[in-house]
Amino acid sequence: MHRTGPAGGQSITMRKEPPPIPVVRSALAGRRLQRTQRGAALLIFLVLLVTAALTYLVDSLTPEAVEARRINKTGGSLAGARDALIGYALQYRDQQAAQNPSVPYAMYGYLPLPDFGESVNLNHNLVNQPCTTEGCAMINPANLPAGIAIGRFPWKTVGTDALRDGNQECLWYAVSTSHRPINSTATVMNWDALASPDIVIGSGQPDLSTVGAHERPIAVIFSPGPAFDGSRAQSTDAPICGGNYIATNYLNPALNNAQHSIAITSKMLFDALRNHAYFRTDINSLLDRTVSCLRDEIAAGGILPGGKISGADTNACYGSAVHPLGYYPHYREMIFVAAPANVNGAPCAGALLFAGQRGTKLPMPTDPLESLVQLRTSAAVSANNPTQNHDWQQNYFEGTNLLSLTSGTNSFTGPDRFDRISTTQTAEQDIVRCISFGASLNQVVSPALNALGGQLTSYDAANRILTLGRLNPTLTTTQRTANAAAFFGCSWTPEDRLLGSGLRSYFKFRIQDTGGGFTFAIVDGERNTTNVCGATSHHLGYSGNNGITPAINFPKIGIEIDTRQQSARNDPAYTGGHFGIVYWGGEITADDDNAHSLPTSLPALRPPPRNPVAPATPTLGAGVYKLDASLSQIPVNQDIHVRIELSRTATDAAERSKTWLLEVWLLKDSATDAARITAMKNTTRPMLQLAPAFAAQVRDTPRIYDVQGGSCAGGNPCPTGQTCSSSDNMCYAEALRTARLGFTTSQSTAASDQIINITDFFTTWLP
Repeated sequence: MHRTGPAGGQSITMRKEPPPIPVVRSALAGRRLQRTQRGAALLIFLVLLVTAALTYLVDSLTPEAVEARRINKTGGSLAGARDALIGYALQYRDQQAAQNPSVPYAMYGYLPLPDFGESVNLNHNLVNQPCTTEGCAMINPANLPAGIAIGRFPWKTVGTDALRDGNQECLWYAVSTSHRPINSTATVMNWDALASPDIVIGSGQPDLSTVGAHERPIAVIFSPGPAFDGSRAQSTDAPICGGNYIATNYLNPALNNAQHSIAITSKMLFDALRNHAYFRTDINSLLDRTVSCLRDEIAAGGILPGGKISGADTNACYGSAVHPLGYYPHYREMIFVAAPANVNGAPCAGALLFAGQRGTKLPMPTDPLESLVQLRTSAAVSANNPTQNHDWQQNYFEGTNLLSLTSGTNSFTGPDRFDRISTTQTAEQDIVRCISFGASLNQVVSPALNALGGQLTSYDAANRILTLGRLNPTLTTTQRTANAAAFFGCSWTPEDRLLGSGLRSYFKFRIQDTGGGFTFAIVDGERNTTNVCGATSHHLGYSGNNGITPAINFPKIGIEIDTRQQSARNDPAYTGGHFGIVYWGGEITADDDNAHSLPTSLPALRPPPRNPVAPATPTLGAGVYKLDASLSQIPVNQDIHVRIELSRTATDAAERSKTWLLEVWLLKDSATDAARITAMKNTTRPMLQLAPAFAAQVRDTPRIYDVQGGSCAGGNPCPTGQTCSSSDNMCYAEALRTARLGFTTSQSTAASDQIINITDFFTTWLP
């Protein structure tokens, strides 16, 4: 086709080309082409991969890279071994208690002995039990010499695989025999326990005999490194790790200068141990028991001497034989008493001070610019160190407490609970407890009963026995009737305590003469003082208003021990009596506080917990159960053991409520139930751990709301102890923020007077 172009005579000639001939390929040919393309791409990828791998291999074969990998492998194994040993120390007490409950003195902090090999153990008649193979720590022999035990790392005992260094050699281990497992009080185990003085780390490391006594490691884990002289011939004792158990073939710097090691110090171990909830519970239980015992000693006419606590380990109140078993002899060196004293601004009969871990440096009271290192290396040094011109107080206490001790002013400040190390509690923090005036259980006075010969509660501080009821058959019917409203009795702990996440309580009672019974009461500590008590007769001193003392205010929880059926209380017809849970019935009246199944009608908003129903047939796990397991008779002149656990299970901040699990166990004393009774007495641990097959006979899950006050709308301030809720502009007091514990009882005007003795009362408070 020819076209005339634009002006100027130019033209463009365009030819029309024939269409291209289409190429037709079969499907098979297409697939072959795709495979060829993919194959080429894969080949290129493999070439690149191999090139990269060869490059990495060449680079990694350098001596520096090989050594770096070995060091990294060794460091990881050493750290794993260290953590496993600390884990062993943190579990030691509970594992021993589970394996051998008859040995009560196992303490946290012990480390296993090394693995010495079966042949060595057999030759010395020290067979590993129950672990008998490679990787097992040697059992604790009585004739093991003091000093350092060196052998292979006991990987099987601490629950790891065979840990190897970068040369594929299994790790070795040295431990001070001062920290070997020993279930007795012969060797003190606490954060001041000193390591043996002659641990020497391998080549290139300093001789630790030049290190201060407190800084010496209590254990060292070694990487033996490679062998150079063929001295590590195979032993039949070590089929997994290989080699033999001759220490000089592995830890001899003259033969091998490539050793690496990692140490465990006492501070490292106990800093970790303070994160263990059971360890903190044990220490606080020790302090609780000791304070209570000392308070009763004063109430019984004793005098508290100043200085370190002087009670013997055999002391029946706080020695080794009471829970927490074994703690007193191990930690008595930390317990000091000053009397009288002022604690956190309150006057006290005395103060109990518990010294924390050793401080590194603190100012001298006589010269704040001069500092000293606390020394606790021996009894002589702990008592007095004339070379540094300071007394024993300066080896244990700091700051204003130290100044107060040395000056004799006895005014102390500090937390009353031993806690984990944090920004609010340092390792060396002094724990300070007030030893209150009066006995561990006080007495609510019914004035009219004084003229009739005595009260319905009395506490013998010397023997720590609470007696409920009175025996005065000479009272006439006229006297009884005229004073019917006065027959009530209550005894309370002198202080209320933060309830936290709950509590675990134990006590034992014996009915000498029957009457109405009693209750163990957990009452709101901020709404009830030590002079509250309920009414007489079927009220058991728990419910009702006696018209003489203030009534017991809700919220409250009672464990009722009832030996007499009262239809007005909806009591069950259980032969031998019953025990059960009661709260406070309706909030308008106090008369139904211990009536089972009341209130029958609960408000839709913020209802109180209903007192559990007593089933017609005794039912395990209900809120009420039979008192005498045989349903035969009231258990007179028998020791009855009671265990109560109150555990918080949920908190609803929006609804201002907490939900609790309340469980109660009760057993008559018998040889066949000895193991269960032993578990009931140990309030430092939950029953689920101590006796998992022993279910609570009585249980309930109450939801308890905070106590509502007045309106805070418009910015009106709430009263002290209450907070304003933005959701409804109402003031609320936290229910059971603190709790006061006690026992309540009452008596009818009948001529029969009950007598019940309560002993061994103790509570572990959960933070």
